Amino acid sequence: MAAIATADKKGVDRKLSLHFLATPLEIKGKDRVEEITFSVNEVKDGQVVPTGKTHSVKCGLVISAIGYRCLELPGLVYESGKIKNTDGRIGSSNTYVVGWAKRGPTGVIGTNKSDSSEVIKLLISNLTTPKNSRDLLEILSSRNITYISQKGWEQINNAEILAGEPRENLA
Repeated sequence: MAAIATADKKGVDRKLSLHFLATPLEIKGKDRVEEITFSVNEVKDGQVVPTGKTHSVKCGLVISAIGYRCLELPGLVYESGKIKNTDGRIGSSNTYVVGWAKRGPTGVIGTNKSDSSEVIKLLISNLTTPKNSRDLLEILSSRNITYISQKGWEQINNAEILAGEPRENLA
């Protein structure tokens, strides 16, 4: 990771922009996304209302994360726009939910990280085995499954870094 962080940057600069009090109106482009136009909003008497103004942003990717109710999937029970759950566990099944689908539209972006961590702890506590990495290694060994330890992975990673350029995300 350190080698990647200090490596010369190649390719196109990327930029993440968060626009608040904006409602997407139109995605424009020919054969791909090139621009998105937003309505500029303001808060009046506790309500978000459009100002009548717009602004556009040049872009190559749009990620939709809009809405206060999750998309309903067959086989799940919903309550007040969220999946019915107890602390993230759906019923008595080994199915879990996080984020707004779990708790409703509350919190900030970072809230989902701590929410996810809590659900992972619940998931691990519900496991019969393995409960930890030692249990997992015992299961793998008993089944004659070859695996690479963290130390082994670090040795491979260091050898790859010494042999060439750091890995790059191609996506």
